[in-house]
Amino acid sequence: GLPSILSDGGHSLTIEGNGFSISRSGGTAFRIIHIATGANVFIRNVSIENGLASASALGTLGAGIYSAGTLTVENSTFSGNTATTISGLGAGIFMNRGNLTLRNSYFTNNNGAVGAAVYNYQNTATITGNTFAGNTATNGGGAIGDENSNTTLINNTFSGNQAPSGNGGAIFRLGGTSV
Repeated sequence: GLPSILSDGGHSLTIEGNGFSISRSGGTAFRIIHIATGANVFIRNVSIENGLASASALGTLGAGIYSAGTLTVENSTFSGNTATTISGLGAGIFMNRGNLTLRNSYFTNNNGAVGAAVYNYQNTATITGNTFAGNTATNGGGAIGDENSNTTLINNTFSGNQAPSGNGGAIFRLGGTSV
């Protein structure tokens, strides 16, 4: 995927999209953004669309964004991202042991195995004022998959999210999570 954002010793990166989109077109699979451990990234007013995570191992996680750092997303849209295979987690955003803050963003038509819009893995997440609509996870958590995380949900809207397996059309929790 492009780009890969690395930690640089305490500085942060702000991506101000001004309403523009970062999108994959064509058949080639790639993740839109990768955020490495220790990086601090703030994303605002951008659409992240059509990411495709279909490689093996970590390549099936986070088609839109894969983050192991600190990520804040505000007033943004995640649409049409797909994490394929039975291990495809967090098609919109996959958070791996970092810190996530989501505010006033929109997640629609993302598809994966678990947590089609957002998947939290052993992290802390605060999710406030977002809309999750029409996301589908084949194995659970049409909108959010949460595994061994501390997640706070405040004033979010969940509509038309699906999990054909019957494991949480909106939210699917695994392990000792707190939601």
